[in-house]
Amino acid sequence: MAQILYGIPGYEEMNQIWGTVYLGSYEATKNLPKLQKHNIQTILTVMHTEISAADRHPTVKYHYIPAHDLETQDLLTRFPEAFAIIDAAVTAKTGILVHCAAGISRSATIVISYLMKKLGLTAAAAHDLCQRQRTIIGPNDSFLDQLNLYGQMGCRLDSNHLPYQQYLLNLNQPN
Repeated sequence: MAQILYGIPGYEEMNQIWGTVYLGSYEATKNLPKLQKHNIQTILTVMHTEISAADRHPTVKYHYIPAHDLETQDLLTRFPEAFAIIDAAVTAKTGILVHCAAGISRSATIVISYLMKKLGLTAAAAHDLCQRQRTIIGPNDSFLDQLNLYGQMGCRLDSNHLPYQQYLLNLNQPN
């Protein structure tokens, strides 16, 4: 019987999104047979905590982007770093698993940003591509706004783009 998180069956699975890019939950990082089956040699964690040393597999390279699933969380400024990590695995033709706790919001946002830049897609088109492969994705509204802003800037961080300047100013405002 499938585990259920927040009433969502199958969240613990990993889904192939595009080529060697997989999206999943923290649970998927523990499934060594599946990691090996899909040639996952890189795991990108997008959570508030890293995968502990005890839970790491010696044949896998681990990367970490600290993030909470909150409306105040900035992922936009981490998109270039995430792109480089994911694209290195894609270029090497090895699997990469991008995950957060449930594989719904934070990690989906990172994968969508990658697809936007790599494939030249709009935020909506990249979201749709991702959702066709992992139906349970649902980036929070702030992450969707960040993806749209990224698209407006041509999938790069443009310090001359006025809405991006405002975004950065708002990041530094006290709550």
